[in-house]
Amino acid sequence: MKERELLHSILTDNNIEKSLQDNDELIRKIIPELNKIVGYKPCKSYPYADVWEHTKLALCNSMNNFNVRLTILLREIGLPQASMEDNYLEISAKTARKILISLGYAMPYADRICYLIERHIAPITNEETINNEKLTYERILIQTCDTYFLNKEKVIVRKKMNH
Repeated sequence: MKERELLHSILTDNNIEKSLQDNDELIRKIIPELNKIVGYKPCKSYPYADVWEHTKLALCNSMNNFNVRLTILLREIGLPQASMEDNYLEISAKTARKILISLGYAMPYADRICYLIERHIAPITNEETINNEKLTYERILIQTCDTYFLNKEKVIVRKKMNH
């Protein structure tokens, strides 16, 4: 099975928590850039986990939607390279685009995922909702997963609901 197909299989598993646990090393072999976020804690907004754990928690709180899960997987990949004056979202998107193209995704699809990465924490405007309802919906799903992470009790409650 190709790396792209393996990644799709891992991220669309109905039991994402088990899939991530069983395939942690494989995911980071397919996308070695993820190794840079393991153990990396950029600031106080990561009170009880590093960026890799944060990413996995967000994935565990996500709907089974490949676009959403792929965006969540790659959205923080630029944090370790970003300095205080850099926009880590741009770095994450640039890195994600290279990864997606190397995995064989078409440029329009890579552009879509990179748009979601660059805008995953930005407020959603009325204009965006009108112009592309599906993309807006995916952004809402991504933002919801990030919000759960900020409240450890909600993550624990959500994990119990999923079992």
